[in-house]
Amino acid sequence: MLQKIVILGAGNFGRETLDVFNAVNKINPAFDVLGFWMTTNRRRTKN
Repeated sequence: MLQKIVILGAGNFGRETLDVFNAVNKINPAFDVLGFWMTTNRRRTKN
């Protein structure tokens, strides 16, 4: 059974993390990457 993974953050580091999981899975399938989780604390202001 594959271990389910959600990557926190969808920026450059998140994509690099996905690359690592994909490389590991090519050698020995062990992870099911479900997707990315991204939150933001930025407030939108009207100018």
